[in-house]
Amino acid sequence: MTNPLKKNNKPIFAGDTLYGLPISSGTHQQDRLPPPLQPDWFNIEERSPASLLSMSRQYAAKLCYFSRQNQHRGDWESLFHHDEAAIMAEMLSSDFLVDEEEFLRHLKENKTSAAEAVLKIAHKLDQWLGRLRRRENPALGPVLELLEVKANQLSPLLDQLIVLARGKSSDEHFSHLRKTNGTNQPPFSEASLSLAYQDSKELLRATHTAFHQALLALQEMVPLFWQETLESGNHEPAIGLFIAFVQLYCKAIGHGRSFPERHLDFYYQQVLQTRPRQPTPDAVHLVLRTLPGGEAVIQQGDRFSAGITEEAGEEKIYRADYGLRVTDTKVERLQTLSFHRDKLISPAWEMGCFTHCWTNELSVAAEPAPGTEPSGLPLFGDSQHLVRRYGAKEAQHGLVLAAPELLLSQGKREIELTLCYTAAEEGRDTLLEKMGQATGQEEFFLSFGQFLAFYLSPIDQQIPDAYKKRIEQAAQRAEISQASYKVIQQLLKESDQGNLLFYRFLTNVFYIDLSGEDGWLPVGRYVIFPVDSSEPGCTGGLRLSFTLDRDAQPVVGYQADLHGQGFETTLPLLRLRLNHQAHLFTYSIFSSWIIGKVILETKAERVGDLQVANQHGLLDPNQPFQPFGPIPTRQSYMIIGSYEAACKHLTELRFTFDWGELPEEDEGFSGYYDGYTSLDNASFQADFSLLRGGHWVPDTRAQRQTMPLFSWQPYSSEPNQGKLNDQHELVINDLKKFSPLHPATEPEDFSYGPGQGDGFFRWQISGATFGQKEYPELLTRVMTRNAHLKKKQLPLPKAPYTPLINQLTLGYTARCVLDLSTAPQGTSQLYHLSPFGLKIIYPEEVRKPHPLIPKTDNAGNLYIGLSGLETMGQLTLYFVLAPDSDRSAADEQPALSWSYATAQQWRPFPEANLQGDSTNAFLHSGIITLDIPRDISNENKEMGKGLYWLRVSTANDPRMFSSLRGVYSQALRATALPKDTKEVTTAPLPPKSVTSPLSSIVGLTEVLQPEASFNGGRKEDREAVITRLHERLRHKDRAVTPWDYERLVLEHFPDIGRVKCFPHLRTRPKPERCPGGVLVVVVPGAEHQQAGESFPRINAARLVQIRDFLRDRASGFARIEVRNPEYEQIQVRCAAHFIDNFSTGQRIQQLNQAIRDYISPWSTTGYQARFGWNLRLDDILAYLSGQEGVNYITDLSVLHITKDASNAYYLEDSVRDKDKDKEEDRIRPRYPWSLAVPMPRHFIRSLDTAETVEAEATGVDELRIGATFIINE
Repeated sequence: MTNPLKKNNKPIFAGDTLYGLPISSGTHQQDRLPPPLQPDWFNIEERSPASLLSMSRQYAAKLCYFSRQNQHRGDWESLFHHDEAAIMAEMLSSDFLVDEEEFLRHLKENKTSAAEAVLKIAHKLDQWLGRLRRRENPALGPVLELLEVKANQLSPLLDQLIVLARGKSSDEHFSHLRKTNGTNQPPFSEASLSLAYQDSKELLRATHTAFHQALLALQEMVPLFWQETLESGNHEPAIGLFIAFVQLYCKAIGHGRSFPERHLDFYYQQVLQTRPRQPTPDAVHLVLRTLPGGEAVIQQGDRFSAGITEEAGEEKIYRADYGLRVTDTKVERLQTLSFHRDKLISPAWEMGCFTHCWTNELSVAAEPAPGTEPSGLPLFGDSQHLVRRYGAKEAQHGLVLAAPELLLSQGKREIELTLCYTAAEEGRDTLLEKMGQATGQEEFFLSFGQFLAFYLSPIDQQIPDAYKKRIEQAAQRAEISQASYKVIQQLLKESDQGNLLFYRFLTNVFYIDLSGEDGWLPVGRYVIFPVDSSEPGCTGGLRLSFTLDRDAQPVVGYQADLHGQGFETTLPLLRLRLNHQAHLFTYSIFSSWIIGKVILETKAERVGDLQVANQHGLLDPNQPFQPFGPIPTRQSYMIIGSYEAACKHLTELRFTFDWGELPEEDEGFSGYYDGYTSLDNASFQADFSLLRGGHWVPDTRAQRQTMPLFSWQPYSSEPNQGKLNDQHELVINDLKKFSPLHPATEPEDFSYGPGQGDGFFRWQISGATFGQKEYPELLTRVMTRNAHLKKKQLPLPKAPYTPLINQLTLGYTARCVLDLSTAPQGTSQLYHLSPFGLKIIYPEEVRKPHPLIPKTDNAGNLYIGLSGLETMGQLTLYFVLAPDSDRSAADEQPALSWSYATAQQWRPFPEANLQGDSTNAFLHSGIITLDIPRDISNENKEMGKGLYWLRVSTANDPRMFSSLRGVYSQALRATALPKDTKEVTTAPLPPKSVTSPLSSIVGLTEVLQPEASFNGGRKEDREAVITRLHERLRHKDRAVTPWDYERLVLEHFPDIGRVKCFPHLRTRPKPERCPGGVLVVVVPGAEHQQAGESFPRINAARLVQIRDFLRDRASGFARIEVRNPEYEQIQVRCAAHFIDNFSTGQRIQQLNQAIRDYISPWSTTGYQARFGWNLRLDDILAYLSGQEGVNYITDLSVLHITKDASNAYYLEDSVRDKDKDKEEDRIRPRYPWSLAVPMPRHFIRSLDTAETVEAEATGVDELRIGATFIINE
């Protein structure tokens, strides 16, 4: 088989495009209002005082003054040259962006021009430094100190820049930059720089970055001291007068700045007649209570009081949105049943099998008192935290057989259970087609596992080569991983090796227990093997065989106090439970096999608890006894009875006689009865009959089975002579006429007598008697003859042997067959063992197919137990949920199914009975309204008596749903009444604020408010109105272009911080171009970005709301997908030399935080939350080099951690690709909808000396498990 295609969905990037589509950063809330509509965008005078001062200095340099002799004596620039305010104005007015563009342009042309561009920046810094040193103004201290620090760092670069610019050294000294004041920041080492940057172009780029960063730092600091400098009064009179003029000029023209705003307000308010949106009243969910058996009726519009709120200062009233009939129905119990598939468990994952099944009791969330709700429970179960955090238990699935054949009290007992089944409903060809149509590996695995289950049975062991080829092709199309492909290849190979797969998967698959006298009796060891010849109508079978030793407990009838509740029988039980720790958790396989027949065969040896009688009466089998009396005749008989055996369908009986006082002669009875009339070992026989219906059958001796009473060791050539054996076994195989005891017969009622109709066996002498009648005559004759003989007297005849049994034991074989396709026979029962109880499946009134173990259709299930006298009719259930769903995209719409428990089974809710769901499929708190059918019962066989049960199920991942905090019945929604004089506030009403109706309602005893109010909103302010109307005039409330989508989302969902719309793109089922597809990626606003949270997300409920909102405004042909961004983790690895080694640990922590701030999209100093991002290593190097206390950075590399659509992680190292062009030496996103986030810890090591270390690829020993330890296929 060929290897499948490698799974790598990484798209190809070219610059800032994907598939030829441009990638922009998206739209932020702050970007919505365009600059022309913002205040102060258009002014009569738009220049700032700093710009005016700087421009005046430049103009003054052109104004020369002359002497009376008309000779040039200078210009007016000196007026500004030494004033600190003028110097700061120059710093603030410098356009450094132009300087950077000029440098990059020159760098492409030639290095000399690029070096000149950097020297221009150096000239500026040198001049500013020299001019500021001449001023003695304390306000200049921080600015001058910053300049001194930067000068100390940058001065070693000047000579190399001059050489690059001039081609040789120059007298150009930059005296101010070179003359530093001994700051604590060490300069860049010229030698280290030469080593670090062997390429002059790379040196120029790094040098420009260092000077540019210095200028930016100045522009960030100067505004902090600009106003203080203006007001200091330390100005020469001339320049002070000019500064006052500039300030008065700016103030004089300030009134004209409001004209654009007034013009805009006139257009929107007077011409378009628009008004701000009115505030939205908040709403609450209320839980209502009445007395047991009582009822209250809430009308639509009934009012409830929240009391006088502190914010509003008056009573707040809420009005019921709809009417409700309140009954005494309450939620009493909550239980979950969840199945999970673990990718790390093989081959279960490749076979699509569940690997775990858990049950959990969540009744702590059933109607909790407001304020005592749990923090969040898994609604449908969560395998990652279920056991550790919530005390979940392994769910029990199995089969229980109740049969009289299991009544095994003593002796050596062998039990053999055969389960015959038919395979899954879908045929092989159908499953092959499904595998071929699978679009993902999980879909493929499900079909493959069902297909492989056909070949666990010995009937169809080998998979045809044609099928294997089709599976190979389907696996390639499904793009399964390399590791999984090898597993499937091995499974297909093993299917040809006899029963290898059967024993590999099904060994130790069950826990086996029997009903013992002290409780459940576990079976330690058993053997399982396939059935060689299946029963008619079955496609396979498995047989379980085990033995109970003589000292093992007796298997007794069911007792509720010992074996638990739920069984409707007194028969002994055999229980099979799935073993969760077996090689393969076979729930998925067994739940697809349909039971055909169950065959139980038991075998007991040496059963001594017997009742024995003969024609003289009852005998005591516990001591030697004469079975046929003292004088046996052909009418003598022995009757044997065993309650244990009489209850069963017997197929074989074995009577073991331990004879006493047997003759010792080697010839046996031939020697013992010497002189008698031709008696030998075979002369003594008995015929067998059994009691049925009060009559012994067969009723004539000719029809009865006759057998010798003794066995012997053959002597000489005579077959009927030989030494007698002390023990003899009589085996009866023909028991067709045997009828088991009536099920109502108790052990104490079982005794032989006139009233007994069944269950006893009789052995009656049918051959020669034992000579008791012949002996007196024979003895008289011999003695008479001996009286006449003087010599050779005849030996006296021995007294006849009277049969004596020292010990009598019984062995038997019983067989019970349960054919589930025919009418039930006998008293045996078959139960499904489910996690919550038992359900009888044989016998049942209506025959239907049943799986081998109880099947639950969905992986996640929540069971809701209700109490109340009147449960039928409309019921509202209020689910309090924590909005923590892991759903990342709105198109992941889960499927939910509701069902209810009748007396016999679970039935799905009719569609019309599901009347409402405001939880949006359990994404957020809300009310679900149901119409409970009338056939609901509180006596369901599986769930037990006492409660009415509802079940909501899903086949989706349980983590797609929000966590559960509480479930309440009898709930409704109420909306606040807006006040004309008060503006509706956005502050939610705290829980437990609404406690009573405004006016009394008959039957209503209590009102609860478990959660705070929601959906409240304020009136729009002016900026929001301007923004909304500007956008409305363009998109006209229709989503057509990406601009429309982004603005519509930001307008109607203010909690969204940034939106990016990708046209013609989709991410599911895999990332690809999609004509008509619209991918909308939403980034949380500040309120969603909790402290310390690296991956903030919009909850799934909000995503669904956004998607539905856009669908209403987009074309019907648009396929809209709304999702959270994908987060790609970045780890920076470097070595740093610090200016001091005293606080190295603290320096490393500071540098680690600086890296996090630089990369984090939530930090204002970093790249921020923008799409189409890329990280240049040079930028990182320059940023780290400029951090406080850092002298030198080297050994710089970056680890990039991403994951694809199937949650497979990838690790990329910036050092691994040695052929990468330096121009492209940057980190780019895997997907266009990704954001870069820093890892919590970066790999930073300290250097003792400033030496250059070449970066190397990160080794396995440097990776951290749980963070960067990722092994790619």
